[in-house]
Amino acid sequence: MTDSAAFTCDSAKLPIASLSQLGMPPMSNTFTAILERDGDWYVAYCPEVPGANGQGRSKQEARASLAEAIELIFLDRREDAFRGLPEDAERDTVAVG
Repeated sequence: MTDSAAFTCDSAKLPIASLSQLGMPPMSNTFTAILERDGDWYVAYCPEVPGANGQGRSKQEARASLAEAIELIFLDRREDAFRGLPEDAERDTVAVG
């Protein structure tokens, strides 16, 4: 299947536009890191993940701190989503990008 093909949602059989059809880049596990200098520190944030930010004395430290923050946010959101699931809920995986 090419990126320009329309996808369907099996449960509803509704057409779903691909990211390229929406003018968006393909998804992956790579995120944008915005780095700004603040005195002796670098501050980093990720526009795709609200609340994800990091800091460090170097760009590398700030980027590593940001990566850790993104991972912690996703782990917390996953744990939160699994709380209170009905016993008959099905858990599966989906690959993106």
